Amino acid sequence: MTSVPPAPTSRHQRRVRLARSVLDPAAKAYLIGYLVDLIPSILKAILRFVTHEIKRIRLLQKRVREEKRAARELIEGDNPIVVPESSTSTWEDIVLPSLRGMPSIAKDVGQAAGVALGPQGMAAACAAAMLGTAILDELLASIFIKSGPKAAKSSSSSYSQNRLAKIQHIRIWTCFVAAALSSGSSLMLVQRTSAAGPSGSSKRLEGTPRPGMLPSPSLNSLKKSIIARFSPNSTLDRPSGLPTPLAPGGHFLARLTSLSIPVTPANPGSLSPVLQPKALPNDPEKSLNAYDASSGLPSPATAANTAPAEKSRALGKPSPTVDLTLFALVRGLDTLIRAMPLFTGSAGEIVSNLPKGSTRILGNSRSREQLGNSLRTGGSALVSQAEGLTFVMCCAVIMWSWFYAPERLPPTYVKWITNLATMDERLLLALRGIRNGKPHVWGYGNPNVTPQGIDMLSSLAESLGLPYEWGDPTRLPHSSSDAQRLIKEAKAANAETLAQGREVARDPHRPGGDPVPGYVLSGAAGRRGKGKMGGMPCELVHCGVGGSSCFANAALRWLRGWKVCMGIYIPVHLLPRLLFNPRQFAKNPIDAIQKVLMGSARSASFLATFIASIWFMVCLGRTVLLPRLFPSVSHRFWDRGLGPLMGSFACGFAIFIEEKRKRAEMALYVAPRALYACAEMLRPGWLSNGQSGAVWAERIVFGLAGAIVVTAARFRPQSLRGITSVMAWVLKSNARELRVKAKAITS
Repeated sequence: MTSVPPAPTSRHQRRVRLARSVLDPAAKAYLIGYLVDLIPSILKAILRFVTHEIKRIRLLQKRVREEKRAARELIEGDNPIVVPESSTSTWEDIVLPSLRGMPSIAKDVGQAAGVALGPQGMAAACAAAMLGTAILDELLASIFIKSGPKAAKSSSSSYSQNRLAKIQHIRIWTCFVAAALSSGSSLMLVQRTSAAGPSGSSKRLEGTPRPGMLPSPSLNSLKKSIIARFSPNSTLDRPSGLPTPLAPGGHFLARLTSLSIPVTPANPGSLSPVLQPKALPNDPEKSLNAYDASSGLPSPATAANTAPAEKSRALGKPSPTVDLTLFALVRGLDTLIRAMPLFTGSAGEIVSNLPKGSTRILGNSRSREQLGNSLRTGGSALVSQAEGLTFVMCCAVIMWSWFYAPERLPPTYVKWITNLATMDERLLLALRGIRNGKPHVWGYGNPNVTPQGIDMLSSLAESLGLPYEWGDPTRLPHSSSDAQRLIKEAKAANAETLAQGREVARDPHRPGGDPVPGYVLSGAAGRRGKGKMGGMPCELVHCGVGGSSCFANAALRWLRGWKVCMGIYIPVHLLPRLLFNPRQFAKNPIDAIQKVLMGSARSASFLATFIASIWFMVCLGRTVLLPRLFPSVSHRFWDRGLGPLMGSFACGFAIFIEEKRKRAEMALYVAPRALYACAEMLRPGWLSNGQSGAVWAERIVFGLAGAIVVTAARFRPQSLRGITSVMAWVLKSNARELRVKAKAITS
């Protein structure tokens, strides 16, 4: 009896399998892109509604308080009047209007859902990228596999293995090329559709700021009132073209902190006679803006006006997808490093295998072996902490940009940092004026200081209840020798007044009762009040927190930051447990709540330490340590940027308080912003003005980064982590099982 050979696979079945292999990833990518557009829109709609209701309830409470106060005054007056009770009720005036306004959330979500389905959304772009990758990959693979060199056929297993290995290498590179071309083309499609869309419509991309995420009116009015007085040419009122952070968490935290943290001090007004100083006839700011005396070249603003040809080739604003590209670049580099073989012990092997002639430098073989082991150990330790060190470097770039070049960061990002730091806007302007001369010159003894520059910190001093002249750089001593000279002159004048039989006039409003009348820093705490240190007093720098003590300022800011961050991180840690694992939470709620509180406290401690370390490093560089060690150095140097530089580097080390598994994600979150700031630092305007070269570079970078992630998801899915591991699900890769096996083998 002869055996019947198996029936060959029908052509229809092969076509079905091919169609599924092409369409399934595209459908999954469409779903992911749709959620990327929809989830932030839902969060923004909820935040808009909650913000509006909080404002309405606060106004209602204020009105009720005013009515009660007026009624009490009428009842307790000379002619008592019977006042009817207020008709305000909790249900009709608070709960019912909120319930009536809730359909607006559904309306906004419905509109966002419809827009996300269209060709301008991320869903269509993601689906097109995966569809193009699958089709182009099959086409290239069929071409190169058929046209490859054919070896003599053999029945041995080595032939089959070599053949399969060659095919595998071909498929890897065809997948990479196909993914690169498709990803770059999809990004170009997104850029073209977003540029062709109507300005100001609801269909704009995630990269452009939306009205619902703008700062609250109270903070906006405070910021405008401060900046408008000291920055006649301020651009805060103009719509900023900088893109906002890609991750919706940045928007959420910025919006939440803006509702809970006031900018200090509460009174922004100035009590000085120079309320609205006018520009002088020979205002040095005008000459500074028109001409750079140090270089003999026109200023950047003047140079920009004389380069219309360059502007004509630029968008005039950043590309709407620059955040997405930087995000993809960081994730692609992370995947590339994890997918490549690790060479942590290569340096140690080189040292251990040096020839015998090198013993005079490195000693005998035992010494070389010990040195090699040390290098291996140090390299392993460095690699194990790579995520934390990456976060440190990225935060250094970001915080330095926040201090002196905030235009390199998105406005919402700057606002979030400013709110958490609770630093008065005028102090930031003064720091930038000391270093950059913009928006106003501010320097100790600088004759170019304008009335606006003087009033900038002097108004802050008055709003804190401090002497007006403590913010006047033309009167403050710039060094310890200058302070000693001024206090000696004041004491000599006071002695002469007493010798003439007259009483020395003291200012009763000064701190300490004006111990040295006539001395500009009389009443200041510590060495400055004694004439042993120059610079603006720390009472002014601390913005009313902790008084004159730098240690109390750092401690109070740590406690304040921890309290605020606990309110932020408790929902962040609690909601995933309630949404994704409710059964486990209901099974053991006490243990789950304990883990939530411990995780929230740890994350809040990280962010509070981040905030407090910056403040303490600024004080360390200008008051606590360095001016005491080097008293002859002027505060023109100490206040020019050393303290903020030390704080920018030190704050990132707070990441080591967090769990190790979270450090990588946090480093990958801040890395795109740091890359953007570095690009603007090296070549100003290249990204922020959307020059054509930057747009094409963006497409190339996005294509290569997307190709790395797609290729790794298909051929080495265990190298994916975090949000990129979703690509393994799109391509049906068993990344989770491979990671578990790798951990079991290494352990």
